Amino acid sequence: MTEYYETGFLAPTPSAPGGVQYSAATRRWTAGPTFEWRNRDGLGVEVDVLYKRTGYVHDEHFSSPTEIRTVEYDVKTGSSWDFPMMLKYRFARPRRFFLTGGYLLRHIGPLRAHGSMIDTVVVDGQRITTTTAIDTTDPSELQGHRNFSGLTVGGGIEFRRGRVGLLPELRYTGWLSNITTAGNALRLNPNQAEFLLGFLF
Repeated sequence: MTEYYETGFLAPTPSAPGGVQYSAATRRWTAGPTFEWRNRDGLGVEVDVLYKRTGYVHDEHFSSPTEIRTVEYDVKTGSSWDFPMMLKYRFARPRRFFLTGGYLLRHIGPLRAHGSMIDTVVVDGQRITTTTAIDTTDPSELQGHRNFSGLTVGGGIEFRRGRVGLLPELRYTGWLSNITTAGNALRLNPNQAEFLLGFLF
């Protein structure tokens, strides 16, 4: 229901003279198994393993009297894993409303970045241009920081026929940690809302 990343423009500074623009494609699906234990009083524990695809575009431009630099790369194939660990309470029949809440750990796996860096410098009045290909699994935005934590709450209804249950659920996650190496121009959406449909056997 919300974007995976919050993106924008990072203005130039003395330590980072190139202005950077981030944008991200919309990918609105999540899939994975859920495991649940519960007692007769309706209280239980749920652990999920949820997989998402992720990606973004990095577009950077820098210019000075002696140099012009353009850096562009596209992160198309990123893997993201969420591990919610929650308490779950089911209310009494006949309507099986439930509430969940707990801790969530996100791990962002290898991100494949493809693009180029083009440098143009002025030497003795002549312009010299060099192009360097970018092909890496460790883009600068996430170097050394791929695990993020958050708190999550949700609620829904369980529809059961025999041993099979159908569980539509709304879930909210607020992140306790976030991407910092890209400033505030690229980070996890701090308020994540999801609609999940679970099948319970």
